[in-house]
Amino acid sequence: MHDFRDIYLTNEKELNEAIKAAEEAKAFLVGKIPVHMSEKNMRYAIPILTPNDTHLLFKYFSGIDLALSKRFALGFHPDEEHLTSLLCELLDENGAKLHALAYSVEQLNRDLAESGSLLTACISLKTTSYNKHQEGHFTQADIGIKIEYEDYIDSAASFEKGVLIQAKKLSPNSSGKFSLASHYNSFNDKQHQRIETLIKYYIDRINSGQNKSIDKHSILKNDCEDFFRYLLYNPPFSMLPMHDKEVAIHRQLSRDNSSIFDYLEGLHLYDILNNRSKNPDLLESSSLVVRARDIHSMAELSANSKNSTKEVAPFSLKTVIDTIDIRKESFPWYIVFQLIMGSSGCSIPELIEIVEGVSTGMSREMGVIPPRYTLKVRLVAGTSPNQCEKNA
Repeated sequence: MHDFRDIYLTNEKELNEAIKAAEEAKAFLVGKIPVHMSEKNMRYAIPILTPNDTHLLFKYFSGIDLALSKRFALGFHPDEEHLTSLLCELLDENGAKLHALAYSVEQLNRDLAESGSLLTACISLKTTSYNKHQEGHFTQADIGIKIEYEDYIDSAASFEKGVLIQAKKLSPNSSGKFSLASHYNSFNDKQHQRIETLIKYYIDRINSGQNKSIDKHSILKNDCEDFFRYLLYNPPFSMLPMHDKEVAIHRQLSRDNSSIFDYLEGLHLYDILNNRSKNPDLLESSSLVVRARDIHSMAELSANSKNSTKEVAPFSLKTVIDTIDIRKESFPWYIVFQLIMGSSGCSIPELIEIVEGVSTGMSREMGVIPPRYTLKVRLVAGTSPNQCEKNA
């Protein structure tokens, strides 16, 4: 097998990831378990997903991301609350009918059925009303997303998991334009510290084994460390100045070289790079879903560069593209390949209850109320499309 040390990689972390990807690809080719069905991810894997299924799911969520990015392209600057409300409306089967989506959930299910897939996708929204004081001081999350896989053929393959998300929007410069130098000025150090405290509380609680429901899911403890994410609203990269666009593409292509040998995710990346005219372009990407710990690193770097007295400070889009993989952290890629297919998200029952809008003993002890919006993405195997009406 090719020695991946020969590929141009920007840092040691990417080198190690490339070597790991090569080893996993080799294991798959010689007949061992597929990458996405490794022991770590077994609980989360949908065993019947095909490359076509992932392509159709990605097409649907890319359409949602494109609809969001058009708000920036129209020339006005929507605030975070507007964008979050719009996102949730687009992801609700009923709310989406108010918009001209390029690819609706009805079209998704039709194409899944016509391709012979066993899957049906059901997407719904729940809204919880709070006043501004409650939301600012207690929720710490704008959105909760629950992934629910129900397998009516092999019930043991079924699973559910959730994440909490806080939204932040990129701010334009004084002339109303965006560039890599633009910052996420709404990033708040005190709010971030509360999020960090919340994460630490959950992880300490999980590791202590205080709760029996947590003990039963001990295999998932490590996966719960990233249950809190930031959603960064950006204009499409195509709106950036030419040099900034070239920098973004250069950074990303250097990462793509090490990510192409990873079963379904790698196959999808190969198809995108090999058939660019038929796939969403990187420059049309906008929203990014980023781990809270990566946000902390970027905000800490920003504070240090400004000689700030605070531990963290608002960071720039340039810092983002230098730090994360903007393709794999893009909204559609995160939902399909990390949340639906991968190990992102947490299956601890108490955490899922908070994502769903239920106040639990853990949330009351911490003084936390559930997020304003809860999105549920149900994937059902082995039943008919009207199954979406059940437990909606």
